[in-house]
Amino acid sequence: MPEESPILCPSANLTLQGVVLPNGLRVESLTAHASGLAVWTDPFRAELREGAEARATVLLRDVAALLEAMSPSGLRGFAVAGSAEGLSVEATRPGLLPVKIRAQATLEVRNSAELAVRLLSAKVFGADLGRWLEAAVEGMNPLFSVRDLPVPLRMDGVSVEPDRIVLRLSMPPAAYPP
Repeated sequence: MPEESPILCPSANLTLQGVVLPNGLRVESLTAHASGLAVWTDPFRAELREGAEARATVLLRDVAALLEAMSPSGLRGFAVAGSAEGLSVEATRPGLLPVKIRAQATLEVRNSAELAVRLLSAKVFGADLGRWLEAAVEGMNPLFSVRDLPVPLRMDGVSVEPDRIVLRLSMPPAAYPP
């Protein structure tokens, strides 16, 4: 019996929406554009011959929802805003006299696989609380890991916009299943 010829796709796009990672972070969208895709049907297998470029978008309201669910150091009522410099986070420490905390953080790509949050400063009434929150922030890391996705991706960069985080990803040529 002759070997089945593949279905050749010179260009292919894939979009996933509302992906929830194992840590609870909701990814608004994950889009990939591939060139040189070959697909066999029996048994199903695919070969990505030229690699792919991908992009993941995480809304800052979903980062705030994750923080709310995690409640690091007992903080509540998270609000997260973005800029080219990173993230501004406000939260409240409940108690007899609730205290509002303001923090600045940056996002870092680690080992081309993880997006991590690094605390730059945390203040209450002008006093620096960075050391108090550092362990809580490090416990949240990684915020996003390509290892949580079902395809081999590499994290090439990150940018922060006023309402979202955008990750630039790439996928090397590969066969599926491996």
